[in-house]
Amino acid sequence: MEVMDAMKKFRAVRKYSSQKVSNEIIGNIIDAGRHSQSSRNVQPWRFLVVHEKETLKELSQMGKFSSHLAEASFGLAILTPDPSGNVSILFDAGQAAVYLQLAALEYGVGSCIVKMHHGYLAEKILKFPDDYKLNFMIAFGYSENNKDFEPKNKDRKSLSEISFIEIWGAPFQI
Repeated sequence: MEVMDAMKKFRAVRKYSSQKVSNEIIGNIIDAGRHSQSSRNVQPWRFLVVHEKETLKELSQMGKFSSHLAEASFGLAILTPDPSGNVSILFDAGQAAVYLQLAALEYGVGSCIVKMHHGYLAEKILKFPDDYKLNFMIAFGYSENNKDFEPKNKDRKSLSEISFIEIWGAPFQI
């Protein structure tokens, strides 16, 4: 799939079929995240795969809009050092998330970011070191609906509405 096509088809998928994602595909998705850009190449993220349905159900209760995590084929915790002193840590984690999600799309796997509002509660469940924080997870799975991968141009703002040239308010146009 061409990169621009993937970006146009990329959508949040919150309804998953019961089909499992293979460990080989999961490994390829994680490998893509490993190759994401990182400020000063620090690579502050660590990825933790969660398959167990009971664990996914527990984790899905740690966010305000995270119920879809319980139905995912797997969840991927993006663990980072505390980002409060260095905003580039979350930026790097966000870049890794995009790489992970675009790689999943290549395999026909849907995904959706999950904000872990109470991620600190997951430390006991996932047993990660206390110098790491869980702010986000990604739910992954094969979509229940093939329309989830149709281009989304119809609901996008125009280029001139969101981009400017030289000064604010001077629309960038092609």
